[in-house]
Amino acid sequence: MANRSKLDLLLWLGLLGIAQQFLLPLSHSSAFSSASAGAIIFGNIFVGILIWLFSRAFPKSLRKLFAPLNRLAQVLGRYRKFVWPVVLLFVPTCGVFSSGRELNWNLAQDLEARSSKSTATTVSARQPDIYLVSIDTLRADAIAASAPFLRQQRQQSVWAEYALASSNQTLPSHVGMLAGVSAEVHGLFSNRDQVPPELVTLAQTLSGRGYNTCGIVSNGLLAAPSGLNRGFELWDDTRVSYAGAARLFADKVGKQSLVGVVANCFGLEQQLMQILLPDMWQLKIDSAERGSAAYVVEQAGEVVTAFNKEQVPHFLFLHMMDTHAPYVMPDNVPEFPDQYQLDELGRIDTNCLMKIQTDLQSKDDEKRNQAKRAVTIAKRAYAKEVGRVDLALAELNRKIIASGRPYLVLLTSDHGEHFAEHGLMEHANSMFEPLLRVPFMMWGSQITPQKITPPHLSQINEILLNGGQVNPPPKHHLAFGGNELAYRKGDLKWVATLDGENLVHKNIVDLSKDNGEIRDLGEISSEEFNSELLGLLSGILKRRAAAAQSGSAIAAEQQALLDLLGYKD
Repeated sequence: MANRSKLDLLLWLGLLGIAQQFLLPLSHSSAFSSASAGAIIFGNIFVGILIWLFSRAFPKSLRKLFAPLNRLAQVLGRYRKFVWPVVLLFVPTCGVFSSGRELNWNLAQDLEARSSKSTATTVSARQPDIYLVSIDTLRADAIAASAPFLRQQRQQSVWAEYALASSNQTLPSHVGMLAGVSAEVHGLFSNRDQVPPELVTLAQTLSGRGYNTCGIVSNGLLAAPSGLNRGFELWDDTRVSYAGAARLFADKVGKQSLVGVVANCFGLEQQLMQILLPDMWQLKIDSAERGSAAYVVEQAGEVVTAFNKEQVPHFLFLHMMDTHAPYVMPDNVPEFPDQYQLDELGRIDTNCLMKIQTDLQSKDDEKRNQAKRAVTIAKRAYAKEVGRVDLALAELNRKIIASGRPYLVLLTSDHGEHFAEHGLMEHANSMFEPLLRVPFMMWGSQITPQKITPPHLSQINEILLNGGQVNPPPKHHLAFGGNELAYRKGDLKWVATLDGENLVHKNIVDLSKDNGEIRDLGEISSEEFNSELLGLLSGILKRRAAAAQSGSAIAAEQQALLDLLGYKD
């Protein structure tokens, strides 16, 4: 084939790519349009070059397949002077007209856009600045083991051994926390459920009382589309708002583009994403090196500086993701077992943890032993992440105290994490206590230190609205997780599976005698709980049935985000 014909065939492949970008793009989001066009158009051309480089190795019979393409290329060749500029300029032009990706919060712009509240409401001891800090996936026992600042701060706090979360997953638990409702009210079983629009958030209530409000989140499940930004004047989800769309784009590139398929064959998919999405790749590196807590505290410091210029109290909701996998490998640890693959940045990610879990449950002694070795190292990696959060919180506390204003800080989490209890790793896979027990600490300028009975996360709204006053927890506690639920009354805890409108017994334990939840007391012991629970769940079950009949499904980007975070079911 003559060189000119080869170039004309490349031209044909480029035009085919332009057509696909209009008719079947890899991403319909304008934030990814230029990357989509680049993957399709130049990917087609690149693959065409590869075919020619190896074409001499093809049998003659296979080379005949190129004849129709050659004839088409000769037709296009007549217009090459006009068409080549179109192909070469299309991607840059597409980039100009796309909205782009904002991965860093333009705080100055948002502060300028908001209007200052009236100074008629002044700061007083009765209206402290409020800080609600949620550390994603932080176990209740992690503070004593790995957080020196928080361990010391506990002596000046209202604290409990743990608080009880309303779910083993992020979104339902935060809904209960921020709306001040229990599981039987919000009715969310998993991250796939929709936040009821009628729920009033803590930010909405405080805003109505004259507070300035700001939320900074590090998990895409809490981004603005979740609805949890209601009531916040300022909301920063910029670093996670594209996470689902980026994962979906990467999946489509690998399956629906020539260059993606070739890259996957040679194990170069990560390198391809670095080329197509360099800003998001850099964000991933920053996250591994700095962690989310450092970023959140840095942004919060700027917000507090701006809010402190106004004589009104403020409320900040700060969410940090460091203690959620992937975990950065700690220094000076034994060699990690080879069979457990780390991610591209050398971190222990969800896939690695799931492989460890599989081997923990294996009947092969060697696999179990290797898995136990890996768990020990994973615990140290998790402890390192807890330490990074602890350092950031110490800095945040210094900034708060330096303001000289009355304040109230409450620290907690949405759920815990398994480290080999019952042969499990990660979360969202059981209703055992390591997932439902989360930290609870509260300190401030008007707080009297004391240890309290473990509260429920659904009480946080009320606690903060009442200036830190903690009332006794409700007599029962209900938590959802996928199709399972845990009902706790006194020391008895019943775990059941929801099958339609029926509850199927899984186990019931007496936590006062069996904190490890090993001995099932038997189904007969749960009969009383069954009738109570069905009464509590009647409204929820009707809503779920109606939702199922409507056939509503979560968006593809949301599903991609769930996959990215390890929520496979």
